[in-house]
Amino acid sequence: MARTTRKLIIKTEMGEVVARINLKGAQLHGHCEWFDGRGNLITYGFFKDGAPFAGTFLNWAKFLGQLSKENPYDFAAYCQDWVTIFEACFASEPPKYEMVIEAYYQGTEISL
Repeated sequence: MARTTRKLIIKTEMGEVVARINLKGAQLHGHCEWFDGRGNLITYGFFKDGAPFAGTFLNWAKFLGQLSKENPYDFAAYCQDWVTIFEACFASEPPKYEMVIEAYYQGTEISL
C-alpha cells in the first residue's frame, strides 16, 4: 500500500503561519510554501522524495551555519520556524531572502 502525504504547518511562537509543507513518511514530498513574517508568500515549490523538484525553495543552510550544507532539505532540520531567526538578523533593514532562495526545474537547480 502506498504511503500518503500529510501536511505540516509551521508557525511562529505567536501562532503565525510561516510554512505549509507536505511530507511522505520522513521525507519532504509534495507542495511547500514559505511566508515571511508579514504573511507574504516567499517561495512555492514541489518536493519529490525528499529533494526539490520544481519551483522555488529556501535553502536555510546558505545563511544559518547550524544546518547541514550536505543535506539542507532534511525534513527534521528544514521543518522549523527559520523565518523568525532569519528576519531577526535584518532588524534594521528588510530581510534579504534572495540570499537563500533556490530554483529547481525537474529536479535540477537552475540559476535565477
